[in-house]
Amino acid sequence: MSTYIGLDLGQLQDYTALCVVRADAPTPPLGSPLPAPHLRVTYLHRWPLGTKYATIVAAMRAFLASPIADKRPQLIIDGTGVGVAVLEMFDAAGIEYTAVSIHGGQATTREGKLWRVAKKTLVSAIQVPLQNALLTIEPPTMPFAAELRAEMGNFRYTITAAAHESYAAWREADHDDLVLALALALWGARSTVDTTVRVFSYLGGGSGRDVPRYGNGVPPYGPKSGRR
Repeated sequence: MSTYIGLDLGQLQDYTALCVVRADAPTPPLGSPLPAPHLRVTYLHRWPLGTKYATIVAAMRAFLASPIADKRPQLIIDGTGVGVAVLEMFDAAGIEYTAVSIHGGQATTREGKLWRVAKKTLVSAIQVPLQNALLTIEPPTMPFAAELRAEMGNFRYTITAAAHESYAAWREADHDDLVLALALALWGARSTVDTTVRVFSYLGGGSGRDVPRYGNGVPPYGPKSGRR
């Protein structure tokens, strides 16, 4: 089991939201293809509007040390509009993370410590497990589960109405912080690799080339010595 945490940092009138996803990889019969992992949303949180970034950083440091976060989770932060200074607050707190900047293009690239990820890629990270019944919320009555389901319902409507331009229309809702936190966690799960170093590239229907490999001593988001 691997754990991925998506953190959408709100700005001004936006909420900051947290989503924890656990990827359970079934053990296939010997010689059988590796099945796609089941993805479970196991924890959700939304901070009140106006919560200071310093408060969120301190809360995240405590959260990552709690049993809820599990052992060595991957934290993926939306750094699209918060600025370098906010990310440096996580650095100063000794929190390891991957920063994502969302754009409307096609490619996923890396610029220093920041990954530039296309909206289309994040959309597909949610679409495919939903379509294949690989994503569940457990328990379904957890705090903010109803809000996430509401956001996902709006998300489905938006991408359906926008058709092939779905990624460009995303994030037009009043509140989509929880679904974005989920998308970040699922994007992180795309690079999950089992002990035989096979990439789970089923998310997004691609080859997995737009996410870094993990195996043979290579961490998922760059060398450990340079990871923050």
